[in-house]
Amino acid sequence: MTEKKKTIQHYKEITKKLEKEITELQDENTLLWKMLDEIRESDIKNYTDMLEDITREALTSRLMMSTTKGEA
Repeated sequence: MTEKKKTIQHYKEITKKLEKEITELQDENTLLWKMLDEIRESDIKNYTDMLEDITREALTSRLMMSTTKGEA
């Protein structure tokens, strides 16, 4: 095998390894984005639930402090 063919073969091997690594990194990237989306959705739900609880408590507290007397 000539030196030129050896060099070409060497670069083909490097290219193949890099293509495999790129594919693995793209897969990992996709997985991480999915995980971030799940975390974000979970945070939104948790904060929504917490905000609803706080609002409910504030309304209840305000209603209990009301000085308006109803007719009997």
